[in-house]
Amino acid sequence: MTNSDRADKKNVHKCKLCPYFTKFAFSMGNHKKRHCSVEKTFDCERNNLEPYSCKNCDFKTNLVLLLHEHTEKNHSINLKDDKRVSQVLQNYTCRYCKFETYSSIHWLKHVQTRCCGGQHKHDEYYKCEQCLYKTVHRSNLSRHLKAMHTADDNIRWFRCFECSFKTRWKATLKQHTTRRHKAAENIEWFYCDQCPFRAKISSNLKSHKRRHLPAETIQWYYCDSCPTRFKHHSSLKSHKIQHLSPDAVRWFYCDDCPFKTKYYADLKTHRMRHLPPKDVQWFHCTRCTFKTKYTSALTKHNMLHLAPEAVKWYSCEECPFKSRLSCNLKTHAKLKHLSTGEARYRCEYCPFRANRKYTLQQHELAKHATGEKFECSKCPYKTKVKKLLSKHAKVHLAPEEIRWYECDKCAHKTKKRSSLRLHQITKHTDEKDIKWLGCDQCAFRTKTSPQLRQHVRVKHSGITKD
Repeated sequence: MTNSDRADKKNVHKCKLCPYFTKFAFSMGNHKKRHCSVEKTFDCERNNLEPYSCKNCDFKTNLVLLLHEHTEKNHSINLKDDKRVSQVLQNYTCRYCKFETYSSIHWLKHVQTRCCGGQHKHDEYYKCEQCLYKTVHRSNLSRHLKAMHTADDNIRWFRCFECSFKTRWKATLKQHTTRRHKAAENIEWFYCDQCPFRAKISSNLKSHKRRHLPAETIQWYYCDSCPTRFKHHSSLKSHKIQHLSPDAVRWFYCDDCPFKTKYYADLKTHRMRHLPPKDVQWFHCTRCTFKTKYTSALTKHNMLHLAPEAVKWYSCEECPFKSRLSCNLKTHAKLKHLSTGEARYRCEYCPFRANRKYTLQQHELAKHATGEKFECSKCPYKTKVKKLLSKHAKVHLAPEEIRWYECDKCAHKTKKRSSLRLHQITKHTDEKDIKWLGCDQCAFRTKTSPQLRQHVRVKHSGITKD
């Protein structure tokens, strides 16, 4: 007899929000409190029971249900055919979205806090007294206070024995050790079944798999202030900060310079600029001499070594442009297919408008800033933009210090990747595969946008090239 058959009998109380049922009204009353309010929970201070261990890896848990779920997900064992298992796990499905799990605990947590498809409203929230943060669960508030409002001196740090890394969270230290210091042969890799991607952390694989989902099956998270939508709830939370007024934002400041940001992750990335060379942890490419301070940069770089057939390309719907990275496609769409009148960022000193915030910042620095200039130590060159000074510094590098970009079809090489792309378009691309750029004032056409801009400047504005 199935659970639904038993639940249909007389004198049985069945929950309308989950598969739970009981014969006792008072038990149902206690159960319903899980869905509508947050009750104070009491945890046992000591637990001397031996945890359940996975026979295939180092996974341990105090709940046999979670052990079964782990085995099913990670080791491809059919529990129905396994004689060691006395019962088959029940599958819990959310009625509002595509979420499924074998764990009733995970299902309940999803319904209460994560699912945006249902109308789950809570009368009681735990609110932070120092900022606008609020949550349904007390444990989340405790974690928020520890992460955002606790002084470093009052935190019990978890430190890595191999390097200077430290963190507030034990789980984060475990992930750091796996990512940075565990030999590749000792790592349990998590592989994507649709592409060559693999990950050291199961959550990274789960996040990656969303790339392969068709748009109609994705649980989208929508911003209530603009049409933007996201696949990840964390991305939506970060995005919403853009809509807050400056007074409502919690700013993160650098201790070594005037830098400030709305995002703690950006502050962590910025702080690496102030590290002495001996304390910098470099990430090296295993296929070339490339190295970087940032794992995200190494991930993007590794895509350059993938064979074209192994790459998931992001293609523009309006032109032949395609890229290995979705962020590059978004940038392309803003720059090439968004008219100036629709540009989001406007200069407060002149009529200039830009599709990217960075472009507006560079414009204001170049045209309206009166502050210090960055000077080259080897020649009279100076600029208001620090990034331009970094580009200029490559002029003074010795040949053996330069990272050359070489053409795979001829002997041409250059210091800039953009120059290599222009070379490949102009010299090695068949005319039928080229999207020609035409001048709207004469019959001139060209393969590259810089040449078109130069033509317009020279021929149609009365300005000659310096």
